[in-house]
Amino acid sequence: SGPFLGVAQSAKGMLWRERLQPADQINAATISQKHGLPDMLGRMIAARGIGVDQVATFLDPSIRALMPDPDTLRDMDIASGRLAEMGECGGLARQAICFANGPACGV
Repeated sequence: SGPFLGVAQSAKGMLWRERLQPADQINAATISQKHGLPDMLGRMIAARGIGVDQVATFLDPSIRALMPDPDTLRDMDIASGRLAEMGECGGLARQAICFANGPACGV
């Protein structure tokens, strides 16, 4: 392939060449255009396999965005039902819930 971004080699004489596949080049351009990012940043994101719709989360990650929906976890309905029953019992059962939940319980 030809020179990358019009540069044939680095200052040390290393060959610069296109490393993205054609589909990734299109994805990089789309990322840059849709999210208003410099071309080089769009290329770096595309090279990491990040899709156009995942860019915002990639650039500004949060635990909430990266955690799975709790309802998709196996037996979550059973666990939440048990916790609800324990909360209704009071006493030691309620203390067990607060221990598991930590300071957010307010106890």
